[in-house]
Amino acid sequence: MSVVRAGGDDFTSCEVQRELCEHFVASRAADRWVVLPERFDDRGYGGATVDRPALEQLLKRIEVGEVDRLVVYRLDRLTRSVIDWGKLLSKLRHHGVQLTLVAGDIGGLEAATSDLMLNVLASFAEFEREIIGERLRESRALRRKRGLRSAGLVPFGFRSDPVTRQLKPVTVDAEVVRQIFERVAGGARPSQVATWLNELGLPTKKSGAVGGGTWSAKAVLRLIRNPVYAGEIGGARAAHAPVVLRELFDRANEAVLARRSRAPGRRVTEPKGDPFLLRGLVRCIHCERLMSTASGPERRRNAPPPRYYRCRGTPTCRGTQVSAQALEQRVLGWLHSATPCASSADAAFVFPALEPIWPVLFPQVVRRILQQLIREVRWDGRRNRFTVALNRAAIEEYARELRGAKEKAR
Repeated sequence: MSVVRAGGDDFTSCEVQRELCEHFVASRAADRWVVLPERFDDRGYGGATVDRPALEQLLKRIEVGEVDRLVVYRLDRLTRSVIDWGKLLSKLRHHGVQLTLVAGDIGGLEAATSDLMLNVLASFAEFEREIIGERLRESRALRRKRGLRSAGLVPFGFRSDPVTRQLKPVTVDAEVVRQIFERVAGGARPSQVATWLNELGLPTKKSGAVGGGTWSAKAVLRLIRNPVYAGEIGGARAAHAPVVLRELFDRANEAVLARRSRAPGRRVTEPKGDPFLLRGLVRCIHCERLMSTASGPERRRNAPPPRYYRCRGTPTCRGTQVSAQALEQRVLGWLHSATPCASSADAAFVFPALEPIWPVLFPQVVRRILQQLIREVRWDGRRNRFTVALNRAAIEEYARELRGAKEKAR
């Protein structure tokens, strides 16, 4: 039985190791050595751990008595940990399995001397692993200091240069990244941005078995917080061109911090000073940009100033605005109508239950509920009408909580 492992070294790849082991076993054909047909190849795994699928399968074969001798090219192909080596040696001894090393076989030595040599080899293998790891860390730190990419997944919006391995922006994806930052900076929630990306049919970045799936709020947050998009790596100016300006990067991250929810179980006062119930939800139907908020001068003493949702997107939309008070009342009225209630059983349960309590809730509470239940309000200024996209998952959660509260009240 032979076992091989490859962690990236071309010379000691799995195929080369297996060929050397098979030649060694063939040379001992007179002693009736035969290689079992099953392969135990751990490709891409390091020797720092024994939690490797092929090795685990091999150990199961050993435990049932199907293996008499284990042949490996070098001891460090089996493990690079002294502690793990001690456990493996104990298991091999317990099941009567002999160990043979193709490179530097010590089978002719006395048992005590053989164990000593194996322990020394295991110690050197672990020492070599630590030295390699230290050199890699130093090399990566130096590359980050110089603004060079060293390893890791390629972020969305970039590709890896086949020669330099540095990041190169992909024109189409980079434009999507800029829109993501603009939407978040304009007040859109990460979950809303993720929904928008999924509606466009854009998959997340794929690298091997990772990525290539649907977007989530967490994936959007990771993108927003990644300084690579602003042209930075490890706090230094990166070798690649930035996808977004630093000013836009900072505004988007400040918007995320401003929306951070309170810690679970911690009692805090409701935030004050934001009267806009639909901030970050209203989108102009003509230019597809989020509408900003604005307040006018006070018209009467002790009266709140007029508020507006304004579109400052393209020149054709410049100056388009709608009274915030009027739009908010119209949206609340729509939520109480039969239209959203007909969309699902949960909506038919939630909105009638909320209707009588809206007047007694603080504006901040109303705003928080609307921000959760509504995914987007699309405003058509030319026709003076709007459409509302609801957050189905949030409505389902609200319905579950309200039903639970009713059950407890009985």
